[in-house]
Amino acid sequence: MKWSTFSPISKEEIKAQISKDLKGKSYDEIIWNHPSGIGIEPYLNLESDIKPIILNLPSQDWSIIQRVNLTDIRMAQSEALLALQHGVNALYFDFADVKGPIDFDVLFDGILLEHIQIHLRNINEVNQTSLEAYIAKKGYAQTHCFGSSDCLQANRDYFKNKRMHIKEGLDFASIANQFYSLIQDLNRDIHADDQYFFEVELGSEFFIEVAKMRALRLLWDGITSKFKLNTTATMLAITSATNIKLEDGHTNILRATTEAMSAIIGNCDGLLIHPHDLNDRNHASMRISKNIQLLLKEESGFNFMTDPGNGAYYIDQLTHHIAENIWNRIP
Repeated sequence: MKWSTFSPISKEEIKAQISKDLKGKSYDEIIWNHPSGIGIEPYLNLESDIKPIILNLPSQDWSIIQRVNLTDIRMAQSEALLALQHGVNALYFDFADVKGPIDFDVLFDGILLEHIQIHLRNINEVNQTSLEAYIAKKGYAQTHCFGSSDCLQANRDYFKNKRMHIKEGLDFASIANQFYSLIQDLNRDIHADDQYFFEVELGSEFFIEVAKMRALRLLWDGITSKFKLNTTATMLAITSATNIKLEDGHTNILRATTEAMSAIIGNCDGLLIHPHDLNDRNHASMRISKNIQLLLKEESGFNFMTDPGNGAYYIDQLTHHIAENIWNRIP
């Protein structure tokens, strides 16, 4: 049977039937008014005039990222190697709790940095200088980029990247200000080999998170077109830490799984899942957080999908709403 067999139903006819079914309630009562200010109607059809979205997407599936605790450097090196041997292909080092100097010869011993992603956070000046010396000694200069680093000095030989940090939820003003800052940087100084990273904290609203990831990429595609940049932005997604309830560990695993699915459907380039007990020294919980991604990739086949949200009226409408709200707030 062909779809043309059925007579099309107009938007007004749908609204009339909904109003009848509501038995006196206002149609506006069933419009979902999201706290961000987005209003979502309860149905969509061709008359909704939703523009198709074509995104410039990565050519490979997402990287599985694991956070490595740096309290004990030799243990950190051992944990990093073990993770890489069991499906992880990107490492995330946060130096926030590091008190003294790091021996990078020990930390990276046996790790082939040229074949994986390394993401760095909160590195101090002493350790950054030590890291730059290690990179130069190993010959990584001009050939390898340490992704989304927030290193203190702009050493263009090693850290050729700019990072945007998108917090959980939909803070349009904050996102718009970061885009504005990025545009100002591009107006002042464009380098063809710069790398751009969006680090996106995921929330619990499944479709909102899918659309947020896609909206960020849609806006970035507009910027690359404007400035004629021959590069793509790397979208890194991190599951929520605030959404984790320590007394409810098994439910946290389900929360992390749905957040991970939203990031993957939203076309992330890399994904970091927090352990369900927020303990990155607990080998069991770290293994579970890694295995969520392995199951989604190797058993559920999520890595075979190319932009699975494309053409879905609801997701496309949300994507446009989010992108427009951000764009309209850029000064």
